[in-house]
Amino acid sequence: MRSLGIRNEEFAQLLPSFDAAWGEHRATYHRAVESRKRAVGGGHQGQVHRLEDKLLFILVSFKVYPLQEVQGMLFGMGQSQAGEWIHRLTDVRQATLQRDLLLPARDAATRESVLAACESHSFVIDGTERPTQRSSDDAVQRAHDSGKKNAHA
Repeated sequence: MRSLGIRNEEFAQLLPSFDAAWGEHRATYHRAVESRKRAVGGGHQGQVHRLEDKLLFILVSFKVYPLQEVQGMLFGMGQSQAGEWIHRLTDVRQATLQRDLLLPARDAATRESVLAACESHSFVIDGTERPTQRSSDDAVQRAHDSGKKNAHA
């Protein structure tokens, strides 16, 4: 676990909360459907069987952020199944961290909340100039023309 930046003890401490969050997820994910042909748990079994493997899978996904094809290769599955597991376990990971109060104190969803929390900091926007699609309408094209004639490599 050292390569993930988490000690074995910390991993073991996350497991009970992850187990509870996984149980809540399964209760909502596997709701009763009248047209269901198989019982819950029937059908093809995924490659991530144990709870420890599920937690390791999602921690690797967020820490290393590999391509889904690489993530699947590491855990013995295809790219599409890796993508499905990442999608399912992201909510479980979020619920686990929320349960253990390990989420950041601020909500970075809005620019105002970030600026209010960081009043003593200054921010600089680092942007690059990119070519844009030119309109075929001459009036629209002239309105958006910067005056530059050559593209720079």
